[in-house]
Amino acid sequence: NEAIKWYTKAAVQNHSDSQFNLGVMFGKGEGVERDLNDSIKWYIKAAKQNNPKAQCCLGYIYSKGNGVQRNVQEAINWYRKGAEQNYLNAQFNLGVVLSEGTTMYNG
Repeated sequence: NEAIKWYTKAAVQNHSDSQFNLGVMFGKGEGVERDLNDSIKWYIKAAKQNNPKAQCCLGYIYSKGNGVQRNVQEAINWYRKGAEQNYLNAQFNLGVVLSEGTTMYNG
């Protein structure tokens, strides 16, 4: 898959949007075999570079226990990082988790 090839080239050079896109592709099985471990690996790389979309996705992953052990505190930590960058989906999910203990929106 050409997209995977080019995203990977950019991702290994620490391009956070490419890392995020690889997380999405591996998580959904778009152009590659679905692999939650690879998906999480790329989300973490992007999130550590302050990519708010990746931070929000990690929040969702931890809140639901998708490929990881469910950890609401870890979800809150990632949502908060995205929310602090004014990423609306992270702000929404953070509010929901804090008020109800659930997550409503992925991404």
